[in-house]
Order: sequence, then C-alpha cells, then structure tokens
Amino acid sequence: GGGGTVDDPMDTDTNEQTSVHNLKGNHESDTLTETIITHLTRTFSESQTVARKYDIEWIFDPVICGIDDLVFLTLSYLTDFEVNRLVTGVSKAKTSLISTRQNLWRLKCMMNKRWNLPRNPRKPWFELYVTNLKTFFVKRLKQSEELLMNAVGCMRKGDNLSQVKKLVRAGIKAFDFHVDFTSGTVGDRNGLLNWAVVLERHKITKWLVNEMGADIESTDSGFFTPLLNATWNNDLQLVRFLLWKGAKRYKKGLTHCSKGFGAVVAGFKGLTAEGWANLKGFKEVEMELKLGIAKEYI
Repeated sequence: GGGGTVDDPMDTDTNEQTSVHNLKGNHESDTLTETIITHLTRTFSESQTVARKYDIEWIFDPVICGIDDLVFLTLSYLTDFEVNRLVTGVSKAKTSLISTRQNLWRLKCMMNKRWNLPRNPRKPWFELYVTNLKTFFVKRLKQSEELLMNAVGCMRKGDNLSQVKKLVRAGIKAFDFHVDFTSGTVGDRNGLLNWAVVLERHKITKWLVNEMGADIESTDSGFFTPLLNATWNNDLQLVRFLLWKGAKRYKKGLTHCSKGFGAVVAGFKGLTAEGWANLKGFKEVEMELKLGIAKEYI
C-alpha cells in the first residue's frame, strides 16, 4: 500500500524462479503444492532455451491438480468463451484427462442458468457441456448480428443515442452482447463504434467510447479504424475526439467500406489517416493529424 510497483512476472526468468522457490519454502509439507511447483519450475527452466509458451493443460491432470473442485475454481475465472477455447484447443493426449472429470463438467453445466438441462442426462457431462456451449455460441451469434443490424438501423435515422443505449443494454443483459462485436456477414466487419463514426453520430460515438469502453482501434474488412473513418468523412470533431482518446495515427487502412474491397489496387499497402486526409484534400484534418492534439481538448 506504499505506492510501489509490482514487476510483471513474465519480464524475467529470475523473477519467475524466485517466486516459485519462495512459494515452495512456505509449503514444504504440502505434497500437492510441491508437485505443482516442480512442474512449474521445469516449465520455466525449459522456457529459457525455447520460445516462451506456457502449458496450462496440466490443470486437468489428476496427478498434479487433484480434485475437481480445485479445477472448477480455476476455471471459474474464465468466461464460457475462454473455457470453450481451452477444451477445444488442448492436445488429443489430454482430451481423456478432461472428459473423465465428469463431476467438474456437471458443476459447469449446473452453474449456467441459461441452459435447459435434462434431469437424468444420457450423455456424459463433458459432452453435454461442449454441446450446450456450441449451441449457446451459435444462438448468441445470431442474436448479436440482429442487434447490430437494429442498432445500425437506428443510427441511419439519426443520432438516436437513447434507442441505441436501450438495444445494447438489453443485449448485454439477455445474452452477454459484446460492444465490440463484429460479423463476417454483416456490415463489412464494422462494429457499433465504426458504424457510429461512419454515419457521423457524435453522441453515440462518445457514449460507446466513454461509457462502454469500445475499442478505438477496431477495424473493418478494409482495415479502417474509427480514426480513419472520421478522417474519410472530413469529420474534424471526431478526429479530435479520437486523437484525444489515444487513437493511433500510424494505422493504415486499405479501403473505405463504401468502396468495397474490390477497389483495392494491386500492390497498394494502405494509407495512414494523415495520408488519406492528404489524398482527399482535407487540409485542416491533415494538419490536426500531423500535429496531434493536447489532452485539454475536452
């Protein structure tokens, strides 16, 4: 509490091994902890000679991590999406270790209140969990695409912040809608923020950034960020706002969503926001991008 800083444990191998040996000293009598420490120490030692890659599959190994409750507690810090990536991305050799922990997957299934589970399931709990998770993601994708289209429809009519707020908040509550959601089939991979900038909706743009934490570096299929889209529109106010928020000026965009990806000339590697401003003759915006902006702007 004295205002000191905490070093990143990935910065040096020295910090890693020091932490491991300190932990080991505090738990000499704990066989389980010693086993985990031994495994971690070996992992850290190997990382000195090969590219650093941390293996967390051993979490499912009953020899190392023991009871299901411990693994369940560990996984509780991950979202369903992250757990799905974990269980589908591990090596085949570890699949049996994962699937045999039936009590773990029963707990994971029971914790998800949105799922309709059978009272006496015929499938193993692991299979039931993975199946329901896949169904959930497919359903959420459709719901997210529908919300995105409805929100864009509101934006096309005007800077209707109250309507967009209502849609987004209802989606978050109903199916965990993510404000940075993009779709490969809807709107050239433009998310809510890029759409708000493209359509020059200033109130919605500022709400998405200031209150919802939307990613100001999100890109569409033409690699246009919100700053690049604001520049394309010669929207000096949004250019200033995005610069003040820390938007990166060196990002390059290939083509604006209004032109389509087919408009890209062979060999063209894109332009920065300043480059596009120069090309389109937007001198004031170009100068703003060249000089940057003081944080006292807003």
